[in-house]
Amino acid sequence: MDIYLDTCLWNALFEQSVDPGSLMAGLEARGSGLVLSDENVFELAKTFLGSGPTGLQQGTALFSYLKGFTDASIRVTKDNSSMVAAEMASIQLQIGIIYPYLTQDDYDTAKATIEDHARGQLSERTREHVEWRIRSNESGRRGIALYINGAPALRRALEAVSEEALPGWIRWVRSTTDGVNYLAWQIKHYFDDKPFEDIYEYAQLLQRSSAIRPKSL
Repeated sequence: MDIYLDTCLWNALFEQSVDPGSLMAGLEARGSGLVLSDENVFELAKTFLGSGPTGLQQGTALFSYLKGFTDASIRVTKDNSSMVAAEMASIQLQIGIIYPYLTQDDYDTAKATIEDHARGQLSERTREHVEWRIRSNESGRRGIALYINGAPALRRALEAVSEEALPGWIRWVRSTTDGVNYLAWQIKHYFDDKPFEDIYEYAQLLQRSSAIRPKSL
């Protein structure tokens, strides 16, 4: 079973000086494996944008620790755009399983980037990407809040859903026209050159696709 940690847990491992090799070996002995995601790397890289030397020092320390995991050959997942592309390809080629991990060449590139960060070297391109992701996430959160506040019936329905019933409610909502539209616009974000009609069709097919990623926790 793959284990994807929230960024706060990566910070906790760093603060407690948990040995990367020992942790990964212990999990593997129990039939599990630790996986590093593109989202984790992005969240940790935000540390560099802190004010003054504190951000640089903390970011360098975090990535020096993270380097211990790539040195121990932790698996790293593809970024969101590559994952969406793989899922779309699974529909076209009727592939039953989606392979979510980086190729060796991409892994070497990701590892080199982490090593640069561990030396306190954050490229301008990476800095711009992190700043763009921050703006994009903030815009997304504002958009969701505005949408819900502008749809009283949806807000009341959501407030009435119990914690136990929430997964089923989400599955139902994502199958509605609004749900498919939202997924289509998310895909369009990564494939802006494709007509929305084609993207919408992909979104419908993705909702019904039998292709799966390996199980994770």
